[in-house]
Amino acid sequence: MRVLIFSSPRSASYSYGTLLSETHGLYDVGEPWPLYFYDNPNLKTTLEQSNELYLGNQNACMKLHSGHVAEYMPHRHRGWFQDVLNATDEIHFLLRKDTQAQIKSLFVANYYSTLVDKQDKFFKNVFEGTWQEDLVIPDTPVNRALWKRMEMLIHVNLVGLSILYHTLIDQNPKVVWTEDIVDKLPGQKYNRPVKFDWEPEYMFANDEFYPAQNNQIFAPNKDKF
Repeated sequence: MRVLIFSSPRSASYSYGTLLSETHGLYDVGEPWPLYFYDNPNLKTTLEQSNELYLGNQNACMKLHSGHVAEYMPHRHRGWFQDVLNATDEIHFLLRKDTQAQIKSLFVANYYSTLVDKQDKFFKNVFEGTWQEDLVIPDTPVNRALWKRMEMLIHVNLVGLSILYHTLIDQNPKVVWTEDIVDKLPGQKYNRPVKFDWEPEYMFANDEFYPAQNNQIFAPNKDKF
């Protein structure tokens, strides 16, 4: 069985892949390649390895953000995404109900990464950081700009995921909410107390503003059009 997991940043997709791997005996491929490191000389090798592990393994799971599917990405042959879909038995959308908490988590992870010694090359360790005392976030133009970028990154990912979800609706994608399975997820639970010197404003604060209504957006279609 091959399971394709669509997710967005800070949705516990790494732990969910581990859970599927342990529960169903699947090889956890992870992500096909990092989204942000365009100049990484290992990108082509990473993608080729992911293709081989997922497409060449009868039992595997792989996670994608909406940006992963674009055909123009480097080292990706035309039709790659269709090949992945054709090989997939189950499609899961892993989502967070609390968009605001997701934005805050992504902001804190990125802010914290700027505090880590630049000689620390382990990106994974940076984003899995944990601490005991309050991490105070100062009110600066740089931090406010970072907050807005993280909001837009989550927004763009959710828009992309909603398009994918309704495009693939006939394949009966399964919607999984992070909050509903958090107690089942393996691995470390983050301890990240944070105190802001300003009150961040959420452009998703209005319940009527897309994509705040995730429960409605990612609901099964009852009617065929």
